[in-house]
Amino acid sequence: MCLVLVAYGTRPELPLLVAANRDEYHARPTDPLHWWPDKPGILAGRDRQAGGTWLGISTSGRFACVTNYRSGRAPADTLRSRGELITAFLESPLEPMAFLDDLAGSRYAGFNLLLSDGETLAYGNNVDTEPRELGHGIYGLANADLDAPWHKSLISKAALDRLIADDRADSDALFELLGNRETAPADAHDDHPHSALSAPFIVLPEYGTRSSTTLRVAAGGAVEIRERRYSADGREQGENTERFRLELP
Repeated sequence: MCLVLVAYGTRPELPLLVAANRDEYHARPTDPLHWWPDKPGILAGRDRQAGGTWLGISTSGRFACVTNYRSGRAPADTLRSRGELITAFLESPLEPMAFLDDLAGSRYAGFNLLLSDGETLAYGNNVDTEPRELGHGIYGLANADLDAPWHKSLISKAALDRLIADDRADSDALFELLGNRETAPADAHDDHPHSALSAPFIVLPEYGTRSSTTLRVAAGGAVEIRERRYSADGREQGENTERFRLELP
């Protein structure tokens, strides 16, 4: 289970804002947010088990994130790692829609992708939805279709909308939003109503929210990305912050 919130073009001075929780098994080895020495220009955390990532940005302004698409089926061992989709897009010259159209999705277990090249934002999955370019607005993505009415997405999108309307969507406020541990009510449309898995921030002994990331891309190309990491009991374990300016043409 994961959560990604994107505010795209909602403020002229802040064309892209992202707040995301990565949920994963605590035992899975992970490197924190850093500039990748083997792939210059890519800034992301890294899954040491498969070598990919769940969210990243490049110095050229390309952004990508992936979530698993919950299907109830265990992925086959022969499928490729979904984390490689992020680096593939960050290194690709293709526009988001062209990348999605060209993607051989059957080689991967179920996934959702949000992609931006700094000019457009697009969404696609390999389960049941045709790729589409997204207009300006606020979007929520968990482990079903984009903007599916899951509890964690609904309450988090509403909170982000309020922050933007009040001009308070700084990183600290976004981290507070992402830290919400409120579980779903009985009538929620989630797979896990009442369960810890239905909360924006998950705390369980073996699996939970490993990190939260905030990304703010300003109109002039200034970028701030922050990552906070957490222990299995939900306590903060460290934070990385990177600021840079996009290499705009």
